[in-house]
Amino acid sequence: MIRTLLLTNFSSSEEESNLTAEQQRLSFIKDRWTIEGSENTYIEICDRIQGNHIECVSTSKEDEAENSKSYFSYSASEKVYIYYGLYGNGTSRTLRGK
Repeated sequence: MIRTLLLTNFSSSEEESNLTAEQQRLSFIKDRWTIEGSENTYIEICDRIQGNHIECVSTSKEDEAENSKSYFSYSASEKVYIYYGLYGNGTSRTLRGK
């Protein structure tokens, strides 16, 4: 999937200063995204939520199965990044890594 940056979100430096280095690394995904060629039908919006996790909500006008909600986080106790995705087709996926 190719993503094209549509709009940059600027967070306050105070908000970012309260994050661990690992949480700051996730900040690159905070934004509005689309798939090249689908700018009018697909949008994904990612932002920080309570607990300093990132939540992404994807909406497709063409295929409801592409609608999803995803979460990105860092587990300090396990020292791994965690991705959890819930998809419009009823499936889910969890990924862990460094």
